[in-house]
Amino acid sequence: MKHALLIGSFPYAIEKFKNNGFKVTILISKNELKFGNNSIEKADISLIEDYHWDNKTLIKKIEFLHQLEMYDCVYSFTNDGIELAAVLAEKLNVPGLKKDPVFTTQNKYKLRKSLDKYPEINIESCLFSECKWEEISFPLVLKPISGMGSKGVKLINHFNEIKITDKNNSYLLEKYEQGREFSVETFSNNNKHHLLAITDKLNTGPPNFVGITHSLPSQVSYEDEKRIFSAVEKCLNAVNLDFGPAHTEIVLQESGVKIIETQIRIGGKFYHLLERGINIDAIQLVIDALLDDFNHHIEFNRAGGAAIKYLHASNGKVTNLEVPESVYNNKTLIDLNIRTSIGDVIKEWESTGDRIGYVICNGKDTKDALLNVNNISKLINISTVGD
Repeated sequence: MKHALLIGSFPYAIEKFKNNGFKVTILISKNELKFGNNSIEKADISLIEDYHWDNKTLIKKIEFLHQLEMYDCVYSFTNDGIELAAVLAEKLNVPGLKKDPVFTTQNKYKLRKSLDKYPEINIESCLFSECKWEEISFPLVLKPISGMGSKGVKLINHFNEIKITDKNNSYLLEKYEQGREFSVETFSNNNKHHLLAITDKLNTGPPNFVGITHSLPSQVSYEDEKRIFSAVEKCLNAVNLDFGPAHTEIVLQESGVKIIETQIRIGGKFYHLLERGINIDAIQLVIDALLDDFNHHIEFNRAGGAAIKYLHASNGKVTNLEVPESVYNNKTLIDLNIRTSIGDVIKEWESTGDRIGYVICNGKDTKDALLNVNNISKLINISTVGD
């Protein structure tokens, strides 16, 4: 029996690995347990310990466990786990993520430097401490070098708007590139990049750009689809990605495509949208490649559709929360998650962490999926009072 070490809590992936005949050991942090113990219940062995890629004591412990019972692969589907997974795969000399693309994409400054070889898709930027302010024109986007989603990302129209306590190399300033925003899901194996889906995005706009609705497959033209994928291929080549899924955020302009960022993982809940919307099982692609059994002919699929809508309510304290039975009985519903309860305080979205839940639906096409997800969202009542 093959033995997989998975870093981070991801119950759905654990199920997939076990269905493929794997024995699964998970490394999960205490913080992840606050979201439930589903991963522990599904895994064969659970190691509960806070982890980081440079925790030498933990790495030595994993090396010792590997000597007792060999791991056949190490992997992570979570943003917090992919760096350690890449380090361990190299240390143990087993299949898994590579350090170079993972560490490059986890650092927004390194990503920008790697994209210098393709200036047509790169965005002008500078480290906060190195910016030549006399040459800078606003607006700019301020973002932490590390981190995911929109946390800490803000549109800046004047120098006086920059309110950070650590004005040094931990922040990046980028030119504000306007255009239509999309995300792109890909899978790479043996240095070949496969397009899984392009996703239409709607976000809150400036200053924080928090996602509201995502739907796939995108309704872009065939010509724009080719332009987008060509830019993403250049990006993935620039970061030396030869294996793994990638989630890439882009801006489409009349003059071309600009790369906002890319991550070596499946984006958010996109594994649901891909599998239940257009019949692409991204987790299975990872497993097959790890097993060296990757013989998929992946074609960009325009049949079917899926959409996710993030729930919101008026600012204030939650006084009532109702989900009608008809919502759960709706055959188009893929997943519903509500992360608030009566007594909680809802505030304006400043980052993805402020969102209070989501609805995912499929449909016969993208427009139908959007209609379904919007109709179901309207049935969910989250009442608040005060600010």
